[in-house]
Amino acid sequence: MATKIFYIEDDETNRKLVRQILEYEGYDYLEAADGLTGLSMLETIQPDLILMDINMPDLDGYETATKVKNMPGLKDVPIIALTANILKGDKERALTAGCDGYLPKPIDALKFPEQISQYLSGKKELVQKEDKDFYQKEYQSRLVDKLKGRIEELENKNQELELAHKKLKEAQENLIKSEKLKVLAEFVSGIVHEVKNPLGGILGSAELLSFEEKDPDKLKFLKIIIDEGKRLGELIKSILSYAKKKDQIQLQEVAINEYLKNKIMLWLTQLTKNKVQLKTEFADNLPAIMVDPQRLYQVCLNMVLNARDAMSNGGILTIITSLKKEDNQEIVDIKFTDNGEGIKEEDLKNIFLPLFTTKESGTGLGLSICKEIIEKMDGKIMAESKRGEGTTFTLSFPIKI
Repeated sequence: MATKIFYIEDDETNRKLVRQILEYEGYDYLEAADGLTGLSMLETIQPDLILMDINMPDLDGYETATKVKNMPGLKDVPIIALTANILKGDKERALTAGCDGYLPKPIDALKFPEQISQYLSGKKELVQKEDKDFYQKEYQSRLVDKLKGRIEELENKNQELELAHKKLKEAQENLIKSEKLKVLAEFVSGIVHEVKNPLGGILGSAELLSFEEKDPDKLKFLKIIIDEGKRLGELIKSILSYAKKKDQIQLQEVAINEYLKNKIMLWLTQLTKNKVQLKTEFADNLPAIMVDPQRLYQVCLNMVLNARDAMSNGGILTIITSLKKEDNQEIVDIKFTDNGEGIKEEDLKNIFLPLFTTKESGTGLGLSICKEIIEKMDGKIMAESKRGEGTTFTLSFPIKI
């Protein structure tokens, strides 16, 4: 099997030159055009050597190298900085960040194959301890400054997102049908995409700092940044999910009782941890229904999590399947019944509206997405509730002959 070399470089001309040399020498060559793409690819490939440009946008070579050295199975893979940085201290900075060697650009095409061979044979460049301490502190300081800049950028983008979210929520009362709502949803989606890149940078920088930082107090604050960043990421995913109106539904026959029995195993830990008891009442000999299994799971999971949240002090969630007949049409019902706090009558009529929520941390998109999914599968979703007694959500699917 050929030796595998992975090159992370944002300049296409440089990638082309290195590719020609290494493929001519018989190496198995792979490449990525930026640090984030490189890290994603390294989750599934196992190179024998990594070539790393230093001056890349978003996640530079220093940060990428540090991240790679902390990825499972990649700690001992040599990383060689291949860069035009030739000023005093550049080599030491690259080695301190996690690189094992340093080659200046432009490369010498005649010497390059031998240099690669030496690094593959175990050559490793080192930094003097006193120099390493100095550059380590400098590197950490630079990471902190970069993180601050990305946080400021994210705060600005987040303010735009919150403003757009507020305008979209205010406008929902005046919007008629989904086409006008789609225009605003796509507007919010555009802003969300702008937030994703700085958010990724912040999470990456914070994780890098957590690898290097030893102070428990600083680690505590870094954990807060990482956790909150991930929470904002979930909000972004919810908004983007709602904005994707063209997603295709893949219908297939599903035996609903067996389907639910398999999924219940996935929900039990979450429910038990919150002192929620799960009961089932499944009707016998139900006909198969035509649904998209993955999308139905998304809806059912939302039903289960909403029930869990409604029973903050514990309770009982009952999942019921049954068959009924309406206007000569057989219909399978799936009911999710909790004995939680219930929904206010004035709120019940609004719960399927986009952006309507009674939760402090909710996006108001979960149930509206569920309604859209169910309707795309020719089904219906309904809610009944009484304050102090609980809530029942019913998913209804017509039997197709």
